[in-house]
Amino acid sequence: MFIRSWLIRFISYIVVWLLIQIYGVSKTQAQGLVVYSGRAERLIKPLFDKFTEKTGIRIKAHYAGSVELYNKLLAEGERSPADLFITVDAATLERARIAGRLEPIPSPILL
Repeated sequence: MFIRSWLIRFISYIVVWLLIQIYGVSKTQAQGLVVYSGRAERLIKPLFDKFTEKTGIRIKAHYAGSVELYNKLLAEGERSPADLFITVDAATLERARIAGRLEPIPSPILL
């Protein structure tokens, strides 16, 4: 259980770090990050709080089921405020990719 929670935190830190690299720190600090999270709030909110404490970048999180958030992304289309979509299952993530609702993260780290 400890290894799994550590791995989730580690991956989350990497994803948020990559967003900052893409969008730039000054823009991110001014506007914050909007995260659609299919993870339980009690599991991931402490990570978001610690991130905000360390960076000053606030995170506005929307918590719901992965499928519900996927449908929200579809309904919002290009107007979606979401910067990051965290899901608990790969199938929903793949459906979002196929629907064209995700953007690639250009990073040599992920290649």
